[in-house]
Amino acid sequence: MEEKNIGTLAKFMGVSSHTIKYYEKIGILTADRDQRSNYRRYPLNICSDLAECIRYRGMGFSLKELDRLRKTADSRELEEMLDGRLETIERELEELNRLHHFLKQYREACRQVEERLGEWYIEPCSQVTYCRMQTENLCFTEENLAADSINIMDYSPETTAFVRLDRDYLEGGEPKYSWGQSITFDEKQPMLEVHPQFFHLMPGKVFVTYRKYTGPFVSDGRMAEDIRNVFHEYTSCFPDHAYAFRIKITHDKEEKDWNYFRIMIPLKT
Repeated sequence: MEEKNIGTLAKFMGVSSHTIKYYEKIGILTADRDQRSNYRRYPLNICSDLAECIRYRGMGFSLKELDRLRKTADSRELEEMLDGRLETIERELEELNRLHHFLKQYREACRQVEERLGEWYIEPCSQVTYCRMQTENLCFTEENLAADSINIMDYSPETTAFVRLDRDYLEGGEPKYSWGQSITFDEKQPMLEVHPQFFHLMPGKVFVTYRKYTGPFVSDGRMAEDIRNVFHEYTSCFPDHAYAFRIKITHDKEEKDWNYFRIMIPLKT
């Protein structure tokens, strides 16, 4: 039977010599050794074995699974492994579809914040936003750093950094603001509803304005003053705290970082 050396086999099958050597090393493929030269020699039927390896790897099976498929799997086990791989791919497709949907929404939000910069609106809001505070002014709060059963960053990339400016502060009181993370849903989330470290913003009418800032814009009071000036065009009294949700951060040629926000104040109905 005609035999091939590793270089010829690699070229014939369209894979690297390294791949063939690795499959040999972990015991998936075997080769004969020339007694005089110690060169690897492969029988012609190795092409079928290698083709099966490439095929199963192309389906996404691990090397450990590949070893089972090549050496021990019967028809029932093959079907079970194929079913398991299909279930994995279906979960991955769901995740990719979710990410695709999010990226389209995020791209649109980035476009909108540029188009609507400097304007203000009164809009209906149909979603529920859950917020978790992480600071009091510029100090981290020990309570919200404690380990618990919910990590909001598990919801990333849908999580959004935000800052809440208290109503009393906006109406001239002492500076009081808090940074945190938020996540928005179309429906109420029972687990977050009852969690003591989360509060939620319910659907309803909201005052909205879009702004961008650089530097210490919260701690130096610029954001609060900006909100006062804009909101007072509508009314003199704040009905609620102001929530500034950061949409994006960009950098200019002078290496300044610009923070773009959608600023929202829930309106009492």
